[in-house]
Amino acid sequence: MADVLAGLHAAHELADDEGRPLGVVHRDVSPHNVHVGTDGLSRVLDFGIAKAAGRRHQTRTGEVKGKLAYMAPEQLFGEAVDRRADIYAAGVVLWEALTGRRLFDASNEGALVLQVTEGRIDPPSLFADEPVPEALDRVILKALAKKPEERWATAEDMARALTDAIAPAPRTAVKDAVLAFGGEQAEARARIKGNVTPTPGMLEPEARAVLDVLTQQVHVARTEPPAPAKSRGSQALLGVAILLAIALVGVVATAFVLMRASKSGPAGEPAVVSSTTGSIVSAAPSAAPPPDPSSEPAPSESAAPPIASASASAPRPHRPGKKPAPPKPPAEPAAARTQITPRPDCQPPYTVDAEGHRHYKAECVSPP
Repeated sequence: MADVLAGLHAAHELADDEGRPLGVVHRDVSPHNVHVGTDGLSRVLDFGIAKAAGRRHQTRTGEVKGKLAYMAPEQLFGEAVDRRADIYAAGVVLWEALTGRRLFDASNEGALVLQVTEGRIDPPSLFADEPVPEALDRVILKALAKKPEERWATAEDMARALTDAIAPAPRTAVKDAVLAFGGEQAEARARIKGNVTPTPGMLEPEARAVLDVLTQQVHVARTEPPAPAKSRGSQALLGVAILLAIALVGVVATAFVLMRASKSGPAGEPAVVSSTTGSIVSAAPSAAPPPDPSSEPAPSESAAPPIASASASAPRPHRPGKKPAPPKPPAEPAAARTQITPRPDCQPPYTVDAEGHRHYKAECVSPP
């Protein structure tokens, strides 16, 4: 019990990074949570319902945590508890360890709660088979006081008073006692811990089945090679390849837009495409065909563009105040033309205006 009280005191003294006490209370100190090891050391376990003062989760109203026979009266009534509730429970465990009987024993929970709240407790020396020093009775009865302020202030204080009342047994003696009462179980656990296959009669069939499954899982985990992880270099190369593919698609799309722009207008009327965006701006008028040297047009019609329509040969109506133009001589048939018009300069096949727009030459983009 001196070891148990030392462990409780360590939990009670826990603090945060700034040195503020956490106010940890175990709230379930009982024989079930005290384990004595083969090394002669006793340990208090299972802080599953331990409570810290600053914890957000609180026990619901009317809900009691822990075992009734080992609860302090204030814990039974759902009042605020501190480390002195664990000291009370440790006193109950020590009383039962000395007497070999239950301190509070009733047929139902109501009667059990009544025994705890009455607080009438006899010293363990009245029921123990072996003599119990009077000093030890006083240590236990102070721990079992009904009011928290009448108990030991800390678990460490109770441990010191306990060792002063009776000298503790050496750890070697505790170790021998544990091996004497549970030597076969201790040997089985030592074999499992040492990774030694136990004999068939040492463990129950269920325990052997569980051990076989765990051994197989460990063997598989050790033999299976780890899955190859993708390196950062391969991921970087993949990203570069994606960017290059996007750039190539952009170049092809731009070239397609330019080709469509060159053929977007009617025959002989190329479109004007922006050099920055690649979009069609407007359609430029087609250049006039080169003059036929064999024909001699009238001087007044030299600056007028040719009219390609069915009404070109019809005489224009006379406007008052203007002299009518002489009739245009008939054009020579195509068979009589023997001279081939030279192809214009198409290097480059466009011109650039003052706004930076490209104007493609009709004679350079039209089929010959």
